[in-house]
Amino acid sequence: MDGGELFRRIQARREQAFTEREASAIMKNIGEAIEFLHSINIAHRDVKPENLLYTSPHPDAQLKLTDFGFAKETTTQSCLATLCGYPPFYSNHGVTLSPGMKKRIRNGQYEFPNPEWSDVSEEAKQLIRQLLKTDPTERMTITEFMRHPWINRSMNVPQTALHTSLVLAEESHVWEEVKEEMTNALATMRVDYEQVKIKTIEDSSNPLLMKRRKKLANAPPESPGL
Repeated sequence: MDGGELFRRIQARREQAFTEREASAIMKNIGEAIEFLHSINIAHRDVKPENLLYTSPHPDAQLKLTDFGFAKETTTQSCLATLCGYPPFYSNHGVTLSPGMKKRIRNGQYEFPNPEWSDVSEEAKQLIRQLLKTDPTERMTITEFMRHPWINRSMNVPQTALHTSLVLAEESHVWEEVKEEMTNALATMRVDYEQVKIKTIEDSSNPLLMKRRKKLANAPPESPGL
């Protein structure tokens, strides 16, 4: 598409402020695309800025979700199990993640560092916390996402200037290296089976889910309330 990637468009802003309200509107557009796919039992499984393309260079161009190489049909409308393949995780400059960092990712431990996040609204942070729940049964669904006030009332979101475009521009060479490595890795992971369906949580034998089920089964019963 002539408008290029969302990633590039944000990166090109540089000194021109990219606002929280703009981010909210973009996320609403992405959510609408995902909501439609889920309504026809399709999971995209590779949503990222590089796969979001604008129809033209015009500021009001339509944003499109592309690249369905990982998209699969789901078996039900219920919560989906862990994916069959993952892109690699990267730290700065492609350095392998430390065991401590991997543990924090598994446990959903993260921060909103200053100054990048100091002025971002609490509604935006609350939405992110719901999206990053490590337990898929607690994670926000696309329906809940679309109903969240930061999404469905995007015109009321503050026009706070974000650090996003400057961060992406300052480390542009690093991002290019990461994107190239990820593209190569993803190319080897794509499955060309004619029809692959994702298991539901109930049918999944994922090790992490099995561990959590065992922990819940062995947990002492809660005392009845007074």
